[in-house]
Amino acid sequence: MTLASRFLGSPWAGENVWKNLEQRKTIREKVPGAREIPLDKVSKRVLALASQEADSLSSKQIGTEHLLLGLLREEKSLGAEILSELGVRFALTRQELSREPHEDSKQEKFVRERGLLPKDVAELQARVKSIKVKA
Repeated sequence: MTLASRFLGSPWAGENVWKNLEQRKTIREKVPGAREIPLDKVSKRVLALASQEADSLSSKQIGTEHLLLGLLREEKSLGAEILSELGVRFALTRQELSREPHEDSKQEKFVRERGLLPKDVAELQARVKSIKVKA
């Protein structure tokens, strides 16, 4: 199960979080080419907190679930604010992940939800269909 499905109720919920983030984030200068991307202090703290969460859950590597917990712990971050507005809370999320760890490599079968797919998903499906037709 994806983290979006597990904590936001839908595999497509991440799309709404992303749109909300895009609308509220600070516009920064684009970094051209392949080079190291500078991180602000909040991002560095989130990564350090994610590392602590991985250690506390006895994980050998930092996974998306640890990044989520690190983000939620950094309460002053925009991401934590948006997730909090959606009802995702640090203590409950940590408790749930301690009870049943998240497995990034686990395969999930998606069940098509009723209603429209996010625009980018629909566009990707159309591209895949066009490639299949040409082949």
